[in-house]
Amino acid sequence: MGVVPATQELTGHRRVRDWFGDRIMFGLTFLAALATVAIMVAIAYKVARGAELSFRAFGLSFILESV
Repeated sequence: MGVVPATQELTGHRRVRDWFGDRIMFGLTFLAALATVAIMVAIAYKVARGAELSFRAFGLSFILESV
């Protein structure tokens, strides 16, 4: 197994296994990012639904004013 100095550019063809692994990792991180956004939207939806009665009774003053 050869060692490539840090100043030398890597050349040659990437192995299929390396390319496949990169694609799998990209897919997993992309799905994790989508899941994170979906969970955040779901939490915001649930909070808004829980505060719906207060919004109907008091309007935006429920958030903006402190009485």
